[in-house]
Amino acid sequence: MGGRARAPPRRGARGRIGSINTHGTAREHGTFAYGISIGTPHQRKGYAGDAIVILLRYMFFERRFQKAEAWVYASNDASLALHRRLGFVEEGRRRRSHYHAGRYDDEVLFGMTIEEFTERYA
Repeated sequence: MGGRARAPPRRGARGRIGSINTHGTAREHGTFAYGISIGTPHQRKGYAGDAIVILLRYMFFERRFQKAEAWVYASNDASLALHRRLGFVEEGRRRRSHYHAGRYDDEVLFGMTIEEFTERYA
């Protein structure tokens, strides 16, 4: 959250803003992955970044995981920029692993350790 406070939007008729979830948790290795989706009318307002930081803080400090991973489609420039801005490190690429709308797309693997998170957000 980087020193910012943001009031949550009213739910009203618009429904939810988006969702975030964890998956691929490996307790024995202390790793997890997550996925996030923000509805189009709410994108580029900071909600994704705030949600990711809250999730990382919970998973690192409450659940005691030591590393987070996120897969981002190479064509998703906004998400690539977001993860870099949050301090994630690009660790790899799965080439042509996703087919959608008549074309193949790469997936970029990002990772962040608890030490990297603590240095930036503690």
